[in-house]
Amino acid sequence: MERALDPLTFLAFFGAGLVAGLIGLGVAIVNEDTNPLKRAGEAAILALLGSFLAHGLVSVVLDAGNDSKGVALLVGWAFFGIHGLVDTVPALLGLQFMTKPEVLLVSAGAVGALTGGLNGTFRIYPWNGLGVPQFLADVTWGLIGSTIGGLVHLYNCLFGERAPYERLGANQFLHGFHMPGKDTFAFTQGSVMSNLKEQPGQALWRHERLHVFQNRAFGPFFTLTYLGWMAVMLIPAVVAGILRKQKVFEGGKTVEYGVGNRVEAWCYYSNPWETWAYVLQRKVQAEHGHGHNDIRMQLSKGTSWSDGLVAAASVPFFVLSSLSLVALGAVAL
Repeated sequence: MERALDPLTFLAFFGAGLVAGLIGLGVAIVNEDTNPLKRAGEAAILALLGSFLAHGLVSVVLDAGNDSKGVALLVGWAFFGIHGLVDTVPALLGLQFMTKPEVLLVSAGAVGALTGGLNGTFRIYPWNGLGVPQFLADVTWGLIGSTIGGLVHLYNCLFGERAPYERLGANQFLHGFHMPGKDTFAFTQGSVMSNLKEQPGQALWRHERLHVFQNRAFGPFFTLTYLGWMAVMLIPAVVAGILRKQKVFEGGKTVEYGVGNRVEAWCYYSNPWETWAYVLQRKVQAEHGHGHNDIRMQLSKGTSWSDGLVAAASVPFFVLSSLSLVALGAVAL
């Protein structure tokens, strides 16, 4: 924590808080808030605290590993994702760019300030409920989701349309970033739910809100095992898609689906984290009287795994993933 208490670093934290406060004040004026200083104050305080906590966490982990290259690379993966991805191949050659300790620390402070500042400006945290643990998770344990979510948030502030809801524990954009070719699909990273048109409490909204919870509760384990499942399933899905085409009667004619459909079905729709969210979505649909249709099977043309098979496969997968992450941590130290 000594690096976090460095006077210049602390000055940077206060600078981030000041900028966030001014942005919050501007948003309050545009929205004609009756108490604009309250919004500005929340943005400033959360930006300052967010930068301090995120920077402090990364500093402590780096200190524990004596700033070794291995630990720095793990930090790049665990708390930022992008940093680890960029540096993995160069690291094999003894080169590191995005996972140098000084870069990681600056990145942590920036992500913490951005997350706290924007979430404070748009008042997502329910302070009379679980607002405090939600905020703490977003700027510490769930930092990897907040990193990618921050980029989505900035994009959507420019090109998206924000939903008029506050204090629900997440940002919602009615229109915004989505995966290419999936303009009707929502996309969630960290505390940012993008391209989500449903109202709070509806089935798809609950699906995406669960992803926000998953990132906060499971942190890097959520993101890394989500990607890990996709990587493990890729080759088997390609082989299955080549060997067996899926024929579906659509629009008055028979349509044949091959490799692309199988890859999406096994890597995405059969991903344990997504299956959990789709099961919840189906349950909410039934509660609201919209039937018990398995939307996951419908979207995958019947080629995704059953709920039971996903549950059975997820146990050894998560056990092996946990052991692998522990082993990597031991090697890095």
